Amino acid sequence: MWGITRDLTDEQIKGVARQFSSQPPVSGTVSSNPALSDQGKWLYENGAKEREVEACIVCHGHDGEGVNTNPRVAGQHRDYFVTAMLQFRSRLRENKVMQHVAQNLTDHEIAALVEYVSTK
Repeated sequence: MWGITRDLTDEQIKGVARQFSSQPPVSGTVSSNPALSDQGKWLYENGAKEREVEACIVCHGHDGEGVNTNPRVAGQHRDYFVTAMLQFRSRLRENKVMQHVAQNLTDHEIAALVEYVSTK
């Protein structure tokens, strides 16, 4: 998206934001791996404080609906979610909070989280 959006004007950016924000939220899909989804639910709700992984529920809401300016993650497309988490972890995507959280997540935990949030 960076290459496509870098030349947009402020007005065009606002128009794109209005268009996307006017769309109804998508519904999640049924998990193909309920045990993995349950692990993701636990991590989403509790975090892993011993590794400084904050519970996702704090910023993204009980049902992944998003809180204040923190985005909705419920029903997020699996591939997009994984890519975003890996980009946060490798610091290719900027957000200090998410970089800190993601750097302490294992690949298995990211898979569990995506399995859970994609069902919301």
